[in-house]
Amino acid sequence: EKFDRPIIEKKISELTGGKAEVTYANAKQDANTQAQQVDTMITNKVDALILGSVDSKAIANSVKKAKDAGIPVVAF
Repeated sequence: EKFDRPIIEKKISELTGGKAEVTYANAKQDANTQAQQVDTMITNKVDALILGSVDSKAIANSVKKAKDAGIPVVAF
Protein backbone atom coordinates (compact mmCIF):
# COMPACT_ATOMS: atom_id res chain seq x y z
CA GLU A 1 0.00 0.00 0.00
CA LYS A 2 2.71 2.48 0.92
CA PHE A 3 4.61 1.51 -2.22
CA ASP A 4 1.81 0.83 -4.75
CA ARG A 5 -0.64 3.63 -4.06
CA PRO A 6 1.61 6.65 -4.77
CA ILE A 7 2.87 5.05 -8.00
CA ILE A 8 -0.64 4.17 -9.19
CA GLU A 9 -2.03 7.60 -8.33
CA LYS A 10 0.87 9.35 -10.07
CA LYS A 11 0.42 7.29 -13.24
CA ILE A 12 -3.35 7.87 -13.28
CA SER A 13 -2.74 11.60 -12.94
CA GLU A 14 -0.24 11.51 -15.81
CA LEU A 15 -2.58 9.51 -18.05
CA THR A 16 -5.59 11.73 -17.38
CA GLY A 17 -3.85 15.09 -17.26
CA GLY A 18 -4.76 15.37 -13.60
CA LYS A 19 -8.49 15.10 -14.34
CA ALA A 20 -9.15 11.76 -12.64
CA GLU A 21 -10.37 11.40 -9.09
CA VAL A 22 -8.96 8.36 -7.29
CA THR A 23 -11.17 6.73 -4.68
CA TYR A 24 -9.18 4.44 -2.42
CA ALA A 25 -10.40 1.64 -0.16
CA ASN A 26 -8.46 -0.86 1.95
CA ALA A 27 -10.28 -4.03 3.01
CA LYS A 28 -7.54 -4.90 5.51
CA GLN A 29 -7.35 -8.46 4.15
CA ASP A 30 -11.10 -9.12 4.64
CA ALA A 31 -12.75 -10.58 1.53
CA ASN A 32 -16.28 -9.65 2.61
CA THR A 33 -15.26 -6.05 3.25
CA GLN A 34 -13.56 -5.91 -0.14
CA ALA A 35 -16.67 -7.21 -1.91
CA GLN A 36 -18.77 -4.57 -0.17
CA GLN A 37 -16.29 -1.84 -1.13
CA VAL A 38 -16.28 -2.93 -4.78
CA ASP A 39 -20.08 -3.16 -4.86
CA THR A 40 -20.30 0.36 -3.44
CA MET A 41 -17.93 1.64 -6.12
CA ILE A 42 -20.06 -0.04 -8.79
CA THR A 43 -23.18 1.60 -7.33
CA ASN A 44 -21.34 4.94 -7.37
CA LYS A 45 -20.55 4.36 -11.07
CA VAL A 46 -16.79 4.66 -10.98
CA ASP A 47 -15.12 4.73 -14.40
CA ALA A 48 -12.65 1.92 -13.64
CA LEU A 49 -11.44 -0.33 -10.82
CA ILE A 50 -7.88 -1.26 -9.94
CA LEU A 51 -8.06 -4.25 -7.66
CA GLY A 52 -5.57 -6.19 -5.57
CA SER A 53 -7.87 -8.98 -4.49
CA VAL A 54 -7.81 -10.44 -1.00
CA ASP A 55 -9.33 -13.68 -2.34
CA SER A 56 -9.79 -14.06 -6.09
CA LYS A 57 -12.64 -16.56 -5.75
CA ALA A 58 -14.50 -14.46 -3.19
CA ILE A 59 -14.29 -11.29 -5.31
CA ALA A 60 -15.27 -12.98 -8.60
CA ASN A 61 -18.96 -12.07 -8.30
CA SER A 62 -18.15 -8.40 -7.70
CA VAL A 63 -15.79 -8.38 -10.69
CA LYS A 64 -18.58 -9.86 -12.82
CA LYS A 65 -20.96 -7.15 -11.59
CA ALA A 66 -18.41 -4.51 -12.60
CA LYS A 67 -18.00 -6.09 -16.03
CA ASP A 68 -21.78 -6.26 -16.48
CA ALA A 69 -21.96 -2.55 -15.55
CA GLY A 70 -19.33 -1.73 -18.20
CA ILE A 71 -16.65 -0.89 -15.63
CA PRO A 72 -13.17 -2.10 -16.60
CA VAL A 73 -11.29 -3.97 -13.87
CA VAL A 74 -7.50 -4.06 -13.68
CA ALA A 75 -6.26 -6.70 -11.26
CA PHE A 76 -2.76 -6.69 -9.79
